[in-house]
Amino acid sequence: RNRSHLPIPPPPMPPNVVDEFDQNIDKWSCPICKEPRINPTASTSGYVFCYKCLVSHIRQKGEYCPVTGRPCRENKVVRLYEPTDSRRGVAGGINNATDM
Repeated sequence: RNRSHLPIPPPPMPPNVVDEFDQNIDKWSCPICKEPRINPTASTSGYVFCYKCLVSHIRQKGEYCPVTGRPCRENKVVRLYEPTDSRRGVAGGINNATDM
């Protein structure tokens, strides 16, 4: 078979609502509560929220990402483990041997 090599299409543009969220929060904040994320959890679209915020949204408002509107089932969300940084106000983790 001789297939012509077509270029890979660019990814789809995100909905306009993404720009609104990106302007109102920093990269360490949950797009729902606007606070530093607690138990960071990724939706299937890649946005990161507090676990409680994302799961509450899915259970109460429907199985979709609150930022993109793309499908997001509760059993598909992924818990993330970010480095702890006291400057961000994020709790958790042992930073060094003296914290044990």
